[in-house]
Amino acid sequence: MNEFKRELEEIKIPVELSIRSKMGVKKARGEQKKTYKKPLVYAAAIVILSVSIYSAPVAQGMFEDLFQVTKFEEKHNHKEMSIGYGFENTEVFAERSVESLEELESLFNIQVPFPESLESAIDKEAVEYSVGLGEQGEFKQLYYNAGTAERSYSVHATNNIDTRPIFSAESKDGTGIDKELLINEVTAKLMWIDDIDGKVIYLEKDEWKIIITCFDRNSDYEGLSDVDEVEIIEIAESINWF
Repeated sequence: MNEFKRELEEIKIPVELSIRSKMGVKKARGEQKKTYKKPLVYAAAIVILSVSIYSAPVAQGMFEDLFQVTKFEEKHNHKEMSIGYGFENTEVFAERSVESLEELESLFNIQVPFPESLESAIDKEAVEYSVGLGEQGEFKQLYYNAGTAERSYSVHATNNIDTRPIFSAESKDGTGIDKELLINEVTAKLMWIDDIDGKVIYLEKDEWKIIITCFDRNSDYEGLSDVDEVEIIEIAESINWF
C-alpha cells in the first residue's frame, strides 16, 4: 500500500486538466439564481402538476421561448421559488478581479457596454468587478455585482459569439411574464415572476449580449416588491453602446 500511495503521489496532473477541474465550480458563476425567501404554507397544494408554460403580453419575436417557467414543487431540499439567469457555453477557464470598468478596459484593450447609471451611482456597497478569462487569458465575460440599502444589481456582459443566454424560473402557477421591447433601438426582453421581488432584462446588439438584474433587498414578502418595469428599463437605457 505504501508503494501504491507513493506512485499515486508522483502522478503529474496536466495543467490544463487542473484548470478545467477548478473551473467546474466556476460554471455556476454565470448561472445565478434568486430565490423567494419565505417558505410557502400552501406548497402542498401545488405539487399536483408540473408544467412548462409562460405568458407573454406581446407577440414573440427574436427571443421566443427564451424564458422557461415551470410550476414550483416543494422537495426535501427545494423549498423556495426561484428565477435563474446567465450564459452557457462561455468558454471561461479562469477569473480575475478588477477594481473598475476602466481597469478592465485598459487591461484587455476593449470597450464594454455598461449601464452608466450603475457606474455613477454614489450609494453603492459591496461592488465587485470580475472578468471571465479564456484559455489564453483573453476577455470572455464581465461579472458585475453591487448593492444599495434597497437594491441588489448585477450585470453580465459578453461578446463571445458562441455564448447563449439562459433564463428559467419556478413560480406558484407555472407562469411568468416576459415582454419584448426596443430600448434605444436595441431589442430587449424583460422577464419576471410575481413571486420574486425583482426583474431581469436581456439585450443584444452586434456581438454583445448583456443581462441586467435588479432585485429588492428590503422585502421578503410576496407582492411587496417595488422594483417596477420603469426602474430596470431606465438602467438599460443608460448603457453606453459607443
